[in-house]
Amino acid sequence: MNRPRRKPDPTPSMHPSRTARLLLPALALLVVTQLLPAGTSSPKQVSPPKNAAEPAPDRWTFQLEPYLWATGLDGTTGVNGFNVGFSVGFDSILDHLEMAFAQQFEARRGRWGILADGFYAKLGGGQSPPGPFYSNVEGEVEQFLAELAVAYRIAEGPRGFVDLIAGGRLNALSVDITAEISSSGVRSFSEAATRRLADEIAAQARAAATARLPELKAAINASLEAKKEQIREDFLAQLGSRFPRPEPLLDRDLRGMDGLLSPGLTARDRRTILRGIDGEFRELVEALVAERLAAAETGITKAKSGLKARAQQRAAQARSRIAKATTKFEKALARELSDRLPTGAGTDEVWIDPFVGARAQWNFTEELFLAARGDVGGFVVGSDIAYQLQATLGYEFTERMFTEVGYRYLKTEYENGGFLYDVAQAGAFIGFGFRF
Repeated sequence: MNRPRRKPDPTPSMHPSRTARLLLPALALLVVTQLLPAGTSSPKQVSPPKNAAEPAPDRWTFQLEPYLWATGLDGTTGVNGFNVGFSVGFDSILDHLEMAFAQQFEARRGRWGILADGFYAKLGGGQSPPGPFYSNVEGEVEQFLAELAVAYRIAEGPRGFVDLIAGGRLNALSVDITAEISSSGVRSFSEAATRRLADEIAAQARAAATARLPELKAAINASLEAKKEQIREDFLAQLGSRFPRPEPLLDRDLRGMDGLLSPGLTARDRRTILRGIDGEFRELVEALVAERLAAAETGITKAKSGLKARAQQRAAQARSRIAKATTKFEKALARELSDRLPTGAGTDEVWIDPFVGARAQWNFTEELFLAARGDVGGFVVGSDIAYQLQATLGYEFTERMFTEVGYRYLKTEYENGGFLYDVAQAGAFIGFGFRF
């Protein structure tokens, strides 16, 4: 699928260190140099590890390894702009983990091998609210990862081995998000948006009144009430005509909320909100225009006490009208926002990431070994980018049983339509394997 590349949004707290990123190539280089043909300088030889007995080239060997990946989550996921941030460390993962299963399998014949890995986890719990409109957010992520890859051994000996790998990773995700709207957050935004709106309308009315002062003064001196009414209607037409336009004053604030203050508020929702407060908006415009006209009239009639008193009375009435219209508009806007803000989102997504990589193992003794693996994939075929690093320290109990403990990191950046999954998974890896 052709999707625009997203700018990476790294999460440093979950990223592997520089040492971890260099471990795999360094280990691979070490193994390869130690396995060079005779004639080159070589270190003191060690006894082959318990798993180093090479089977006949035409014989299949198998390895099964159940494991625990205590993975934390750090990143963002969401649907149609309703995005929530996850930040769950692997040290507290058991508080959020509802179910998990993990298994690795390997089949090998000669230099060729088939690698398979299955991981399932269901995580749930409270997350950070996406902006001030929400007081509480609950998220649940159900994840299934399945890898299938081909491995080719380019170097092998008593010291260890190096494999090149290529394959695909199936990602199946189910995301369910529920949220509780914060009435105080909605009210605060409505009040601030109304103030900005009223200030802009008042500024426009003031400028329009200033431009028509000579005409207004002539109408007042001639006691032409009809002319003053015509001027007022012109002002209303000039200011009120802004509301139905594609970029009205209030819509600018609503657009500014997308992805920041109001996730999931679509363009259709914004238009519906604007239609729902149309009457209150026009009342506010008329009140502001009346106040500007009354203020202008007061300035013109200051030398005529009778006219001035009436103009001051109209100005006071206009200010009272503005206060009532402002309160009414704030409540209408808060009501429409509360009705339109989403309180949940969910989706199921499945995609496949091709990947290439390498793995290596270095044998310290017959029992003790160090293993590392790294791969990179996605390439915008599935995810925009996906990469994985793993390093473990292992111990061979017998030729058929071993264990390994270490660290695994997987970063996935995927976006499709309205679905976003930009998450790093990292945590302790513990496996116990059997060979047969």
